[in-house]
Amino acid sequence: VFSQSRLERAFQDSVIGIDHSLNIIVIRTVPGLAQAVAYAIDSIKWPEIIGTVGGDDTIIVVVKPPEAAGDVFAKFRALV
Repeated sequence: VFSQSRLERAFQDSVIGIDHSLNIIVIRTVPGLAQAVAYAIDSIKWPEIIGTVGGDDTIIVVVKPPEAAGDVFAKFRALV
């Protein structure tokens, strides 16, 4: 299980970009690390996050309700 500090380290070591639209947040990572960061996000169990899909260098984060996407995006930006 990941703690907040481990999530911060994962973001600082791996994330190279982040953006959002409506209730979707897209996180770009160093190639090969998206699934590890997605696992860290899922493990932290923020109630606004329904789930993630991690590829090789891109993560899709689904947020519910859509109004919470801005707050979740800000939390992620603070981790980088």
